[in-house]
Amino acid sequence: MGTTNDDIRDDKHRFLSLQDDRLANARLSHIMKYKVLHKVSNSRTQLLVLFGVFFWMVNYCQWLQHPTNDMITDLRRIVLGLNMIILYFGVIFLPETSKSRPWGLFWKIIQSLGFTYSLNVFVLCFFSKENLQLVLRDIFDSNLGVPIKMKDYASDCRLITPEHPTSWIGNVTDHLDIFVVSHFLGWAFKVWVFRNKTMAWIMSIGFEIMELTFEVYLPNFRECWWDHLLLDVFGCNLIGMLIGFYTMRVFNMRKLHWFMEPSDATKDMTMWQKFKYSFTCREEYIKNDKWHWLAEAWTFNGVVCFCITNYALDLAYFFAKSQIFIPPAHWLFAIRIWIFAFFAILAVNDYYDYIAERKGNAMTIPIYITYFIIMCEWTLFYKNMEPEFFSASVYMPIRVFWIVVAALFVISHILFFIEGIRLKSTGSFRRRKSSVSKSIENGHAKDD
Repeated sequence: MGTTNDDIRDDKHRFLSLQDDRLANARLSHIMKYKVLHKVSNSRTQLLVLFGVFFWMVNYCQWLQHPTNDMITDLRRIVLGLNMIILYFGVIFLPETSKSRPWGLFWKIIQSLGFTYSLNVFVLCFFSKENLQLVLRDIFDSNLGVPIKMKDYASDCRLITPEHPTSWIGNVTDHLDIFVVSHFLGWAFKVWVFRNKTMAWIMSIGFEIMELTFEVYLPNFRECWWDHLLLDVFGCNLIGMLIGFYTMRVFNMRKLHWFMEPSDATKDMTMWQKFKYSFTCREEYIKNDKWHWLAEAWTFNGVVCFCITNYALDLAYFFAKSQIFIPPAHWLFAIRIWIFAFFAILAVNDYYDYIAERKGNAMTIPIYITYFIIMCEWTLFYKNMEPEFFSASVYMPIRVFWIVVAALFVISHILFFIEGIRLKSTGSFRRRKSSVSKSIENGHAKDD
């Protein structure tokens, strides 16, 4: 058959399309050469403001003066200046974050605050214990550097105390200190971090187990039964959760489904029904390539690692303060708590996208900074730890509990391993696809 006019026209279109693609690729290569150079918006204005602030701080600033020692005054200003410039450069040069509500700049500042805090802890790790106390006392607060007395919350566990001078439930009212407020405010923020009711309850109950485990080392972890249950789990923690989930609904915040994707079948289920269903629907979810935390060892470990990371971050605060002699309510720890209250939202959002949505093949900056901070804080504790700190033994029931948990963890991995071998032998093994792969197959990018 001869060549028709339609064939000639199609060949011409294909040729022109190919030429357009080559031109587009050439333009893209040219643009990318210059994209590696980070642009600073309003650079001249920012540089002038930076120079003005810098010149004033170096020559005229009268902040943070020590009454007798000019060297300490200079060191205080150096610490302040370094933190301010690191924070500023972090906002400019660290990459955009994954969140944009209420506005992107806010989350860039939070990301930079986390980075700045991590460098501060990193530097403190290099001081000896004696010199660290010297730095804390002279640079940050003259009241520091003195061993602190840990409050014992379990000295008298009676619920009713008629002889108490102020109240017949005086033991309870004596426990209502600053930690009560921090508990329910903290759990309101933690709900914004976890974005999931089941995960919130797991972390709430789990931390009480952590307190029971480590109370032999940290006296302020020793609490009465009604303190664990009434004031913590079903008191402040529950109130904080209710506030957190209410605000999530009001502001239409994103929910994170740590254990399985929602479906029509789970829409009207109670939490207990969803819990039971999560173990019976596994095969169906794997078949339909939906997120399920028990789909394979990788997804299971991702959720377990998330829980361990949260506990490591929370416990680092209590262990470190016990050895570097900083009171719980000190402004240094207040800065840490408020930075992490927001920074954790960023890191957890990215972590969820990493393990559940499979949006990337590596950790984002917030996730990396989080693990770096955990590494530095526990190193700081270890370096300043008293030699006999871990001399006491954990209670036998607690040891039995953790042995059972470890055994279940090992058994689950054995089952995952056996299942993997079986699926590979039948040729039916396949790893869950990433959201990017799904978008390419569907012919569109997923709008988050």
